[in-house]
Amino acid sequence: MIAPLVPSLGNTAPDTAPGDKAAAGDKEAVPDLLAAQQKAEDDLAALGRTVADQEAQLKALTDQLAALTSKVEALQTPPAPPPPPVAAEPPRAPVAQAAPRPRRPPARAPKPAGPISTGGAPLSTAPGR
Repeated sequence: MIAPLVPSLGNTAPDTAPGDKAAAGDKEAVPDLLAAQQKAEDDLAALGRTVADQEAQLKALTDQLAALTSKVEALQTPPAPPPPPVAAEPPRAPVAQAAPRPRRPPARAPKPAGPISTGGAPLSTAPGR
């Protein structure tokens, strides 16, 4: 039963030692093992890229779902009543300004009665003259 699993045990020739055949079989299996290891590494890298792509797609879908949810919620809440319309005033014709009134001359002090000096100053009147 074990002989089919381990070929070196079933095919031992009397002229060669079993250890030499095992070492030769190991050397022949090394390239196959290295190729299998390289294929496993490549497959693992491809799986990693696939997972990263799927995570990016999941994030994009999550963002889209959040945006749609907020839009649905906005549609379900009643909108605030619009402010009352402001009555537009009809354009007014420019009002002509009233012409300025002519200025009155400032009120003058009353002229003194009695004698006036030549210089324009009133003279004091002496009592009894």
